[in-house]
Amino acid sequence: MEYDPRTYTCRWTVGSIPRPRHASVRPGLYLSRVPGISRLDLRVEGVNTNVHSYRSVLGQYMYAERVQMQGYTNKGYIMGDWIGRESRGGQAWATYHLSPPEMVQASFRHAKAADDFIPGGTTQSSLDFHVLKRLREALEVPVEVQQEWWKAPVYRTGRQNDTVATFQLTAYPQSAPKTR
Repeated sequence: MEYDPRTYTCRWTVGSIPRPRHASVRPGLYLSRVPGISRLDLRVEGVNTNVHSYRSVLGQYMYAERVQMQGYTNKGYIMGDWIGRESRGGQAWATYHLSPPEMVQASFRHAKAADDFIPGGTTQSSLDFHVLKRLREALEVPVEVQQEWWKAPVYRTGRQNDTVATFQLTAYPQSAPKTR
C-alpha cells in the first residue's frame, strides 16, 4: 500500500491473487496528517494468519519451519511480529504532535489465536497512552500507561488484566567532555 500525503488516497497492492484462501493478509492505512487536524497522524492495520486451508492446523502452515526446527527465531528470540501463527487481530495508533520532539499517543491492540493451535485459544487486548514532553532543550520526560486484558485457558483460567505505568527522565548534555 502506498500513501500520497497530497491527496489522502491509498493504493493497495494485493499479493497471492491466484490463491487468496492460502494467503495471510495484513491490510493497513496510514495518514501522515488527518484532514483538518494537521498535527494528528493515524495508523490502522488488521492481520489474519489463520487462513482457510486444511493444512492450517496446529500452527504448521504460516510461520512454520520444517528444516530449521527452532522456527522463526534467532538464538531463541522470536523474529516475527506481534500476531504470530494462526491468529487474527488489529491495532491502531493516533499520535498528536505537540511540537517536533513532543507528542501524545493513544493505541489499541487486539489479537486472538486459534484454539486448534493453542488449546482453548488465546485473546489479548491492550490500551496504551504515551506522552513525550520536553521540559527544557536538554531534558525530556516520557510517560506511559498500559492496560491489558487477556485470556489464555491453557495458562490460567478466566479473564486476567494488568496495568503498567512507566516514566523516565532523560538528560541530553550540551557538549561531551573533551578527552586528550
